[in-house]
Amino acid sequence: MIDTRSSVRRPPGPSDQVHPGIDPETLLTLSQTREEFGDIVSMRRHNGRFAYFINDPTEVREILTRRHSRYVKGPGFERVKMLLGNGIIVSDGDAWRLAFLASDSTRDLGVVMKSRNLRRLLLEIIEARRDASSAETYDFLSMYMHATDKRGVAFSDDELLDELITLIVAGFETSAHTLNWVWYLLAGHPDRFAEVRLPKNERPYFPLSLGPRRCLGEYFSFLEMKVHIGLLLPRFRMMRVDDADPGLELGVNLRSASDIWLRPAIRTA
Repeated sequence: MIDTRSSVRRPPGPSDQVHPGIDPETLLTLSQTREEFGDIVSMRRHNGRFAYFINDPTEVREILTRRHSRYVKGPGFERVKMLLGNGIIVSDGDAWRLAFLASDSTRDLGVVMKSRNLRRLLLEIIEARRDASSAETYDFLSMYMHATDKRGVAFSDDELLDELITLIVAGFETSAHTLNWVWYLLAGHPDRFAEVRLPKNERPYFPLSLGPRRCLGEYFSFLEMKVHIGLLLPRFRMMRVDDADPGLELGVNLRSASDIWLRPAIRTA
């Protein structure tokens, strides 16, 4: 979170500048900072501006549900915006309420070119769907194509592309990585996941955010993963090929740093 206003009172924090990012070093820095200064910490960045690390669940809930209009998304989302356009994940204000894409000639990174190729392919699919005479198709694309806002205005092609790419990148890869870790943990600790009544975990837990910024795909992702596990787990068990720790690759999604190799076996009982 970035401080956009000058303030006289600030939480305690380190005197040295910090350079937060999405990497193991930042995770270690935040852990050490929390141990020394508590759950709400102010940190001066290399550009002189203050950033705040908030690890208090009550304050996090307050910001996300009651004071969300005071905050905008940080500069880290600019990199995500290059890939996803101005979809609902990265946009703010009016553009967030009805996503809208402005042409940006500065998007010249390699990953952006791949995204543009995907956009062209999706546009061809959209045009083919519009030209098709059958109205029987019912899927996410058809729902997006028929969706309108409160004024009855449908998505433009650019807006539609933004949301479809968001669905592809954020709606499938995230669940896939989560299931990756689920199977890894099931293979390594089968006794801990036996069919017994586990004690209720009372710790605060909102991985998909809260308030207006709560992930629109929350229920879809949980349903998707429950169906996946519910169908496959009774039929198969997984065994780790070796004891190597795959490690963490900290990024937009929490990936394994190396491939996870598992050997499936059909359950006999």
